[in-house]
Amino acid sequence: MSVRQERFIQEVLGEESARLATQNLSLTLTKTAILVKGQDGIGFGSKALQAACASQYVARHVVSPSFILGRTNNAGVSRQLIETWSKDHQWDEVMDGVKSIIEKERDPAWMSEFNDAMGQPT
Repeated sequence: MSVRQERFIQEVLGEESARLATQNLSLTLTKTAILVKGQDGIGFGSKALQAACASQYVARHVVSPSFILGRTNNAGVSRQLIETWSKDHQWDEVMDGVKSIIEKERDPAWMSEFNDAMGQPT
């Protein structure tokens, strides 16, 4: 596995160490049905699981200084992308998941920022 791949896995899993992130991914692949190896590479065991993981990933990047400042962060999540995704029905489950996470786990001010980015009234 390349250093670039390890860093990507580290970012996605939110690990301190790229080595630990890679070990955790390997363990997840061999011991659970969350991720499965297919002909096209690694994928999620179900669409619902994929949406839940995407929601966690996006929510983590919405609740950040770069998001408030209107900057694109290292993961590529920006206010502009949130607005684009909110208009695409394929993203509905992810956007609903992000709302749920922010409402339950964060300060209400973040919900206003997220709604504003989606182009919805606060």
